[in-house]
Amino acid sequence: MNNQLWFTTSKFEPIAGEDKETNPGRFGKALAIWVRQKLLARGKPITEEIIPEDWGWVVMVQRKPFPLWIGCGNEDGSKTRWSLLVTAEPNIFQKILKRVDTAPAVSALETELEQIVRAEPGLEDIEWEKL
Repeated sequence: MNNQLWFTTSKFEPIAGEDKETNPGRFGKALAIWVRQKLLARGKPITEEIIPEDWGWVVMVQRKPFPLWIGCGNEDGSKTRWSLLVTAEPNIFQKILKRVDTAPAVSALETELEQIVRAEPGLEDIEWEKL
């Protein structure tokens, strides 16, 4: 079960035209750029650029042994309420054979994201939502 980290700030203003790459009113590019930079500064070997999705933006943390990424987006209708969601996607064989446990990687990345968010001035109303 994943957890979604929510917080409020005016720090991540929508970038002009970014919702043409996602969907109207779906933002988070500035947030994704910031998250990627913070993880790189902490030594994460992130080689990919951020990726637009219909709901927001993806920071791909790793592809092997399974894709592990962070979804970055805004709350519907808001330009100041933001969320981060860590997702692991083992392939079908990894799922069936239960040869990979993604929980430790997800938990570690959630912990790291919380540290990053709590250390940043101007981010408020920080809370986890269990999905």
